[in-house]
Amino acid sequence: MGLFDGNTSKNRQESTGGTRIDIGLHTNLKVEEPVLDMENKFIEFIYSDLEGKVTKDRVYFPERDRYDTEEIFEDISIKRVNRIVQHTDAICGSVDDLTAENFVGFAAKSKQLIMSSLDSRVNILLNLNKELKYAEFPMYGKYIERYEEGKEPTIAHSEWTMANRMTRKSEAAPASNSSIVEPGASDKLPF
Repeated sequence: MGLFDGNTSKNRQESTGGTRIDIGLHTNLKVEEPVLDMENKFIEFIYSDLEGKVTKDRVYFPERDRYDTEEIFEDISIKRVNRIVQHTDAICGSVDDLTAENFVGFAAKSKQLIMSSLDSRVNILLNLNKELKYAEFPMYGKYIERYEEGKEPTIAHSEWTMANRMTRKSEAAPASNSSIVEPGASDKLPF
């Protein structure tokens, strides 16, 4: 057996109902009770702002049979463990007590620790997903930290994220009889 046993799909932020928090840096967010869904095999971290807008980060349990090799399965598992650690550390201030025999136990222990720290506040970063349609937690880097009154946030988007994940894709399509390249424009192209 490998690092963890369990079941899942890819990591992603998903929100159901209500108004969603949009992209950017958000400070002083309230920590809501996390959802540990054993039937659908995920833990979901939930945060709300002063206006009642919500964002969620759903971390699915790794699914061994979805990956070709044990190495890929363990790599995915480690990335998901790191997501849970980052949320738990920001909320609780420590992950010293976050240990378990398997992924499901790890997620359950995270929820237990967070439940005793629901009065904590956090700062978060959200960027657009790869389709540039909705806000999600970044897949890499630090995206959440404990909020401290009077202290500036230390998390920030990378240059790459600012250039590639902060502008929504245009929904406008070209008119049906229009050409994307104007006639004669090929003579002006540098190649």
